[in-house]
Amino acid sequence: MSVPRFIVGATATAALFVALDLACVACIFLPRYRRALGDRMRQRPSVIAAVCFYALHGAALCVLVVFPVLARDDPWERAAVMAAAGGGVLACATYGTYALTNYAVLADWPLELVLWDVPYGACLGAGVAACAVSLAYCV
Repeated sequence: MSVPRFIVGATATAALFVALDLACVACIFLPRYRRALGDRMRQRPSVIAAVCFYALHGAALCVLVVFPVLARDDPWERAAVMAAAGGGVLACATYGTYALTNYAVLADWPLELVLWDVPYGACLGAGVAACAVSLAYCV
């Protein structure tokens, strides 16, 4: 894997993940969470917690999915599919852990949020990883 591909892959992963997730949270999930959780939600989310999550999950996507796929130097189409599969599985596990833990431990965590979060996370991870690898192949 060339250094420029590594840099593009990491940068694209971070930028796409944060931008897409923030947009979806603001437009789709925030209203659902407000409706489901009401006044149990913070008035303003914890920026520190959000930054930590994006850093951890973005790093995991890079180290466990994007970089290994780029290192294989497969044809672009195969690389994008492999990245989508790995990114989808990793994000499904991440978002699933959050949603299912809340559902398991919190007395009134709505099942609706679990059913939205897990597939959303899988799709987001798959899309971000595939796009990051595809952009890296342009270098």
